[in-house]
Amino acid sequence: MACDNRRMQRSVVLALVLAAGAAHAGPSIDLVAANGIDPSTGYLTDLPNSVAAGHAKVHGLASCAKLVALDYTRPSSVLVDVYLKVGGDGKVTSVDTATDPSLHVTNEHVSPAAACIAPIVKTWTFPDHDDVLLRFALVDVAVKRAPKLADGYVASFAAVCAAAPKAKADIQARVAAIQAALAAHPDEHVQGLLTSLGGYVPATRPAVIRALAANAGIAKCPALLDM
Repeated sequence: MACDNRRMQRSVVLALVLAAGAAHAGPSIDLVAANGIDPSTGYLTDLPNSVAAGHAKVHGLASCAKLVALDYTRPSSVLVDVYLKVGGDGKVTSVDTATDPSLHVTNEHVSPAAACIAPIVKTWTFPDHDDVLLRFALVDVAVKRAPKLADGYVASFAAVCAAAPKAKADIQARVAAIQAALAAHPDEHVQGLLTSLGGYVPATRPAVIRALAANAGIAKCPALLDM
């Protein structure tokens, strides 16, 4: 009987450990967008087939997640950009983590995770050719307030996230509610986040919002996500 009880206790403990691991296994890297780059204008076009190809192998980047340096003052820190040259056979011929090949603009804030991701991605193949921008993001961030975050930032972010109108499709009401929340709880970094979102391709915005909200201890952000 005592032996059976010990087995049962071990089983219960194991189940709790597994459940905890399933609940949150830690941050990971996901491919959130792939874009073709027009060589003359720099305009981006969506490449859904390349996103699908990358998703099939993105699990190989798990070890790179710990290198993403999340910085609430710089929302783009959630993202990791990798520029590829892809040959006609679908194989990657070159990788750049800093310079846009069409605009020749160098990113001054290259993610520390880029050097980890680049050599792995170079072994992949893609259905789209020429210049391809892969945009990875830190996902599955634990909902836990980072200790160094200012109270004003967290309060402002939480107020903005909660400022969702009842009618999801009412964009004007949503904008007005967000502006009112920010006016009541002003913070330059939350304002910076809202401003920066307009410069991202749509596929990347949810990942940025979710990661920064989780980092501030905010589990849901309907005002910015539920549209």
